[in-house]
Amino acid sequence: MKFPSIWHPKISQLWVGRSQGRDTLIVRQKLPDPNSLQFRLTVGIAAVSAVGLGSLSLYTSMKMHQQLIYTHKQNIQYVADRFPRDVETYSQQLPLEIGLQHAIDESNTKNLFLWVKTADGNILTKSAILAVDRQEYTALISIDNQQMAPE
Repeated sequence: MKFPSIWHPKISQLWVGRSQGRDTLIVRQKLPDPNSLQFRLTVGIAAVSAVGLGSLSLYTSMKMHQQLIYTHKQNIQYVADRFPRDVETYSQQLPLEIGLQHAIDESNTKNLFLWVKTADGNILTKSAILAVDRQEYTALISIDNQQMAPE
């Protein structure tokens, strides 16, 4: 049984069908007309919003990445500038190896691992965290033993 679409503007067909022995009301809605102004405006606004938000998130991500790299480089530069002065200061008061260990402990942070090698490649002293975490120590030393190519 079909009803006229005057019942609701979005309903194009409405009929009662039989499914598994029961009467079922079936409603078929009209699909939006892709040529209508409302449809084109809605799709346009959605597309502009998606592109705008995507661009904003990409820009924010890139700026955050640049800021993290810049901050990390500043921290490494600070340690590289300060470390020789600390070694000199501690070595005036203590033996060289103990002075090196104090300088490493003083400039060490949770995410910074330092070690000092002699000219023949033996490790003279290292960060305290490397003495505790053997797996981390092995991974870092294997990276250090690789030949680094300049970029």
